[in-house]
Amino acid sequence: MKLGILGAGGIASTMAKTVAGMKDVEAYAVAARDLERARVFAQKYEVKKHMDPMRKCWQMMRLDWFISQLLIHTIICMRKMCLEAGKHVLCEKAFTVNAEQAQKII
Repeated sequence: MKLGILGAGGIASTMAKTVAGMKDVEAYAVAARDLERARVFAQKYEVKKHMDPMRKCWQMMRLDWFISQLLIHTIICMRKMCLEAGKHVLCEKAFTVNAEQAQKII
């Protein structure tokens, strides 16, 4: 299974280390608001691709699931985009900040 990591912070690092020890899961791509931070993260954890999270190419990637740990004000649209592309999403932060946003995602 190929994992996409949305964010390059502490939780993402923990996830990348965890995935490195799994035989059937590969941390395939990472996206961060700071492209250089994503590049450094990808190099450190041997993640194949790095990019800006707002690029639409996430929808076209052959990723099976995502962990999202970007800041809540930037992650709502990313979660929605991943779900609309038929991807599974593990939410590290609160699902949404209010009921209206949750309804849009659902």
